Parts: sequence; structure tokens; C-alpha cells
Amino acid sequence: MSSENPYAPPSFSGPTYTSSGVGGNLEIRNVKADINDILSYAIKVWKENLGTLVCATLVVIGISFAFAFVSAIVEAMLKGGFEAPATPVSAIFSLVFSFTSNVVQVFIGIGHLQLMLALLRGRQASLGMLFGGGERLLPTIGVSILLGLAVMAGLILLIIPGIIVMLFYWPAYSLVVDRKTPVMQSFSLARVITKGNELTTFLMGLLSMGIVLIGFLALCIGIVFAQPLAMLLFACGYLVMSGQLDPKAAPTY
Repeated sequence: MSSENPYAPPSFSGPTYTSSGVGGNLEIRNVKADINDILSYAIKVWKENLGTLVCATLVVIGISFAFAFVSAIVEAMLKGGFEAPATPVSAIFSLVFSFTSNVVQVFIGIGHLQLMLALLRGRQASLGMLFGGGERLLPTIGVSILLGLAVMAGLILLIIPGIIVMLFYWPAYSLVVDRKTPVMQSFSLARVITKGNELTTFLMGLLSMGIVLIGFLALCIGIVFAQPLAMLLFACGYLVMSGQLDPKAAPTY
């Protein structure tokens, strides 16, 4: 693979797969990934694009807080005070607003992932990408619901099955957003990607939790720096495990 084109699929051996939509002519490969390579590459991209990543995180957090603030104010007005009991109208408003907030979060989350994938591939990215997820909104909601229900069911069944579901199928979300893979196909293709990478995925999860914890311990301010790195780690893992990124190549912008 040429170091001048770090986001081109590397020539790894093994079975290859394709998915429909943008990038459908690129091959999805099962690549045994090394956690050290993934972490090193993610940190490198994080350092080189820290300003963009922090600003994107602040926008995402700001939108979330704005929805929560508006919801609390309007609900209090409908109830007649913050401490007043809920009324039928306030309960309906809370339900509708909560649904709307979740949809907006998914919409922003799509753009957030697309921005990070672009940076990892060595492409230019801007904050405007945060608002470009409309085309993938419905499929992403679908895969989020199915994956969430599967994990929840697994957690109810003595926790371990829920962890296994996450280890096997977490790339389904990225496939739907990044490759426009059909929702149901994304799960089977996700399992192809994660086969043999379960331990690496588990270590990525531990590292991500540790990074976020350190961010919270830094007077909570550090979270705006820690969260992008934690997210980059999984986005990088997705690209490396699927053969779309050589972590030993340096990203160019």
C-alpha cells in the first residue's frame, strides 16, 4: 500500500466483501488488527486535528444541553413549576420532546462519525459535516434500535451475552453510516469484520472507558478532549479491522 494514499484498501489476504452505496466498490476484508497500531494511529490523528475534534465535541454537547434546558423550562411552565407534579399535557410534551431529542442526537452522531472517518482516512473535514447525516438517518435509527435491543436482551441474560453481542456486532452502526450497508446485512458483515478481533475490541472498550474516566477526573473539562479520542479509537478499529486503513501509514491532509 502506498503511504501517499493511506485510506485505500490494503492488500491483505483473505475473503473480501462489498456493500452497496458510496464506496461499494471498495473491499471489506477481515483483518486481524493490533491494538497498539490502532491506538497509535488514533492518537496521531487526534493530535493533528485536536482543534476540529474539540469544536465538534463542544457542538454535540452544546446541542444536547440545549435540548435538556429547553425541555426543563417548557415542562416546568406546563406543570406550573419545577417541583409541581406532572400533568397529562406535560407528560405528552416530555415524551414527544424526548423522542425528538433522540432523533437529533442520532442525526448529529452520524455526522460526527463521518467527520472522524474522514480525518482517519487523511481527508479534509469540517464542522459542517456534523449536519450532513440526513440521508442515513432512518437506517441508522433502525440499526441503533436493533443493536440496542440485542445488547439489552443479552445484558438481562446474565450480562455476558450482552457483552458478546457488542463484541460481535458493534461495526454494524459504522457500516450503515459509512458504507450505506442495508441494516440487516450490516450485522452479518459486522461479524465478518470482528471475527478474530474480539480481544482487540474488548481492549478498545477498556481503553475508551479509561480515556473518558481520565477526562471526567480532569475537572470534567477534560471530557471535551478525551471523548474525541475514545470515539476515534473505535472508528479507527472499524477501518483497520475491515481492511480500509493501514494503521502503519501516516495520514496526509
